[in-house]
Amino acid sequence: MKKITLIICLLMLFTIGSNYAQSAWIKGQGNGYFQVAFHSISGYNSLFNRDGDAIELARQINDRTAQLYGEFGLTKNLTLVANLPYKFLQAGSAQIATPIIEEGSLNTLGNVSLGLRHKIYSGGVSISGQVDVQANTSSYDDKTGLRSDLDAWSVTPTISLGKGSANSFFQVFAGYAWHSNDYSDHLTIGGEAGTKIFNKHWLIGFVNMYNSLENGNRTEEFNNVLTGLFLNNQEYVSFGFKGIFYFQRNFGLNIGMGGAFSGHLVAAAPALSLGFFYEIKD
Repeated sequence: MKKITLIICLLMLFTIGSNYAQSAWIKGQGNGYFQVAFHSISGYNSLFNRDGDAIELARQINDRTAQLYGEFGLTKNLTLVANLPYKFLQAGSAQIATPIIEEGSLNTLGNVSLGLRHKIYSGGVSISGQVDVQANTSSYDDKTGLRSDLDAWSVTPTISLGKGSANSFFQVFAGYAWHSNDYSDHLTIGGEAGTKIFNKHWLIGFVNMYNSLENGNRTEEFNNVLTGLFLNNQEYVSFGFKGIFYFQRNFGLNIGMGGAFSGHLVAAAPALSLGFFYEIKD
């Protein structure tokens, strides 16, 4: 099968790990950041495989997410982080002669997460540590094979280091994602750098790695394999650009687009995204 170049438009919240959720900086006490975004991967019928070939699916899949994200400074050294995704999933037209799974939809929560970020050091560079707990609030419909997230609890400790000025910044992070229910754990590593443009907006480049340790022995439901949604051992190495555009001092728009050096068991399709944010800041 012909190898496919992996090109993905990345939702700001899909890649939020490198921009906010694993940030080296905390919010000041009483300060906050709140975002709503919509993410759509529409009409795909194959997954990328680590050998570069495509894995064909039984039906055309639409994967759309409305997502709320927030950070709030509890103290001068501690920030609360929350993430709530709501999934709109659809198994559409058949891609093989006998698709087995039914045509249909599933609208439900993904896995909700809460985290705490603590300042470790603030001098020439900023260092923070964070622990995120992702609850198993997802759903699965066996008739359609649609799943809204991993069928697991996840705990992800992360450490981040960053340095910034009024007009530029860079940061790197590394974390370990533990998953329950026989899913494999993951290493997550990434970095980004940004520069201010037109005095108030930001252009950011990033690289992220999400790598499976393949230490889980989960047996996937057969119908779930036919849709390819949230399978065990998914992984990718991604890169791209993000833009943050301010309409007012506290209100603006996030957009992002990028690609990947490699991917395994992830959708072979572009994604579209749009996010709006509001900040509480001194």
